[in-house]
Amino acid sequence: MTAPRSVRRCPFVLVAFLVGASPASSAPPSNEDCLVCHGDQDLTGADAAGQEIRVFVDQEVFAGSVHGGSSCVDCHSDVTSAEHPPDLQRVDCAACHADEAGAVLASDHGKNQAPGAVACIACHGEAHGVLAASDAASPTYRSNIPKQCATCHDRPEPPVVSMADPIGSYARTVHGRALLERGNRAAATCTDCHTAHTINGPSNAASSVHRASISATCAQCHQEEAALYSESIHGQAIARGALAAATCTDCHGEHTILAPEDPASTVFATTISRETCAACHAAKRLTEKFGIQGGQVESYRESYHGLAAEMGGITVANCASCHGIHNILPSSDPASSVNPSRLPMTCGKCHVGVSSAVLSGLTVHGGVEGGAGVVRWVVSFYRVMIPLVIGAMLLHHGLDFARKLGRRLGERRAGAGIRRWTRIERAEHWVLFVAFAALAYSGFAIRYPHAAWAAPFHWLGGERFRSSFHRVFALVFVILGAFHLVRATLTARGRRMLGGFVFRAADLRQLWAFVSGSIPDLPEPAEPARFTYMAKVEYWALVWGTVVMTLTGAALVFKDWTLAHLPGWMPDLCTNVHFYEAVLATLAVLVWHLYRVIFDPDVYPLEPAMVTGVSGHGGGGELAVQAEGTGERSDAADGSAAAPPG
Repeated sequence: MTAPRSVRRCPFVLVAFLVGASPASSAPPSNEDCLVCHGDQDLTGADAAGQEIRVFVDQEVFAGSVHGGSSCVDCHSDVTSAEHPPDLQRVDCAACHADEAGAVLASDHGKNQAPGAVACIACHGEAHGVLAASDAASPTYRSNIPKQCATCHDRPEPPVVSMADPIGSYARTVHGRALLERGNRAAATCTDCHTAHTINGPSNAASSVHRASISATCAQCHQEEAALYSESIHGQAIARGALAAATCTDCHGEHTILAPEDPASTVFATTISRETCAACHAAKRLTEKFGIQGGQVESYRESYHGLAAEMGGITVANCASCHGIHNILPSSDPASSVNPSRLPMTCGKCHVGVSSAVLSGLTVHGGVEGGAGVVRWVVSFYRVMIPLVIGAMLLHHGLDFARKLGRRLGERRAGAGIRRWTRIERAEHWVLFVAFAALAYSGFAIRYPHAAWAAPFHWLGGERFRSSFHRVFALVFVILGAFHLVRATLTARGRRMLGGFVFRAADLRQLWAFVSGSIPDLPEPAEPARFTYMAKVEYWALVWGTVVMTLTGAALVFKDWTLAHLPGWMPDLCTNVHFYEAVLATLAVLVWHLYRVIFDPDVYPLEPAMVTGVSGHGGGGELAVQAEGTGERSDAADGSAAAPPG
């Protein structure tokens, strides 16, 4: 019997009492009987809280659902007739899906739900339109799962999980992109890691994302990697219950997993050593807890490989290059890639032809910490010597400056007006200036890659560009040195100038007289081929630096030859000597040379010889002097050299 339309919105049982309806039949109602009322789109009822709700059932939607062949009373088991009371029991999916409902009730998702009240429709969709997970329109279809989970887990207030933007971050991962952008349904989605019904938080020991279970969870797709990891030092530690040991998510991330070739990935070549491995191996708390030798990260950063990696080099060796990726073993294990017996093979992956010599005193990660004794000694020597040398330079020039304070700037001194440099010597100086500046700039950029002044190298191509830039100017510097050597030994002027740079006893007497105050200052000699001890110190320091920088630089450029023929600590020795010599040379130029050519009151604001070839102010164009041994004569007002006579 159909109730009048005007009362269809009232609970049916009340209508029955008011109009004296006959008792319901003992047979359960058919779907057609139910649809007599529930097929009305305007039909409403009330929920447990008394709020009005629609109770309309779309027959087409229900017929197309996974339950379309079922009877209404299969789910609404307390309905015995079409004239049912309004307060029906909540549908219990466990009647058919006992295992799934039990799993939900035992999970963190179901901990606030009572038996018989599992809100399955929160994930599976509208109650009468539940679709199979294989149906592309289903909210539990693989491609739709992240969106469905987002209905709860993307709420900012109140936060459902402690992770910020869990769904959005997943969409940017290698898994999310494969699933959502490329339609690869084999890619991992939320339920692959967190499971479909037994979803628990990471602190729950029963959770699939608990630290003890993560590798097994990842193994569902990454069997080979998981097998290697289980045998590694990290996997064995986790198996023993040392849950602070690294597991998959510590290296790859959780909702931030990216492909290794992605620069933003935590396992990208330049990030592994600087951040990922360092998160544990540079943490004092963890190294002390597990008895791990400290200082590896710092010593690696000081090494040849570490410096290049800090600058952004992606082909240079990082932690994984030597220790492995998933199969990391202690060096004492014969199967370890860093076991002494396997080092030639490991290093040989990059350095073809490396010999057993690499094992001779091989430093741990390179650098100073844990390095070979000779490396430590040399570094200690430089760290003491550089402050002493630069300090002595500052003291010397401080005395000189103080004694000249009362003198009028630009006043002619002895030696002013002497032509000291020919055109070719001035050209040498300018090439030296440009090459030295370029080498210092690009060289220090690898040591301090994150400094603001090193940013241009990152903009222009990173380590590859910086390395090429540095090597080009290194070649210019070496060629210039060879050219100067030829001129100094094979030309008359060169030999005469070289003889003028030889130290004599008079230089020591002059130095003592200056320091003791017997002479107020040190004027330049009146002859072009004569030099003060200051010029001699500077010249031989340049020669020494050129030789040392060339040899150590060549050993680093031709590193395969170095490793094949020299002890394993040699690259680290060369790296440190190259760096500290560069520091010494740069400071010497700034303190010693710039004072002599700019800040010395006798020459301020600039010694003109580097431009005109003539020493001193005010005398360059007034005198007609002949550069000794060259045949050049200066008669021009600007001090430039005239063409040699006849």
